[in-house]
Amino acid sequence: MSDFALVVRDLSIVGDSERLLLSLDVLTVSPGETIGIRGPSGAGKSTLLFALAGLVKVKSGSVHWGDCNFASLNEEARSRFRRHHIGMIFQDFLLFEELDALSNAAIATGYIRSISQNDLRKNAADVLEKLKVRDIANRTIASFSGGERQRVAIARALAHDPAIILADEPTASLDRVAADALIDDLVALVRAENKTLIAVSHDGHLHEKMDRVIEIVDGQMVREVSNA
Repeated sequence: MSDFALVVRDLSIVGDSERLLLSLDVLTVSPGETIGIRGPSGAGKSTLLFALAGLVKVKSGSVHWGDCNFASLNEEARSRFRRHHIGMIFQDFLLFEELDALSNAAIATGYIRSISQNDLRKNAADVLEKLKVRDIANRTIASFSGGERQRVAIARALAHDPAIILADEPTASLDRVAADALIDDLVALVRAENKTLIAVSHDGHLHEKMDRVIEIVDGQMVREVSNA
């Protein structure tokens, strides 16, 4: 796996009317670490996650993944880095209802040219199997439960073998049993493959599984807890 250590320094992000959304002095994450981000609604957690993905404009400061500073890249370069090195997991799944699980998980065949379609579909099938998703080619997503849908969405995020996984409230739409099982399987998978996982969540079980948890309040990091 590529050595994409994260170093964030003096990060400032503003919204409409120059309202400060996030101010972060320093955050470092080693390759293969699992990090939880928690805090009240509207505190800036998702803003931080989207900054790490290069999806929001940075007013000042730097977001380095290895030698790559998102804050200095244009939109095309940030998009290219995401395509090859970042897998995104969202609360709302964002799947195609009319397609089967494998087709959804391998959807990156349409925009990642460095991996053959056959290899990407094989990778997607392998991840679906590791995530215990069955009958992947014979059922459309419309027939899947919420927990199954999120597992397919995770497989889609991992199918191109990214070094970095960024998740925004990945269990918010799930019941407790499905959420706990999903967290356990996701964390086991990323650790087995030495991927970096950074997850925004209100889910206490997820935070218990992380190496570290940082707390964001009013756009600032107020506390960090290690689970080591």
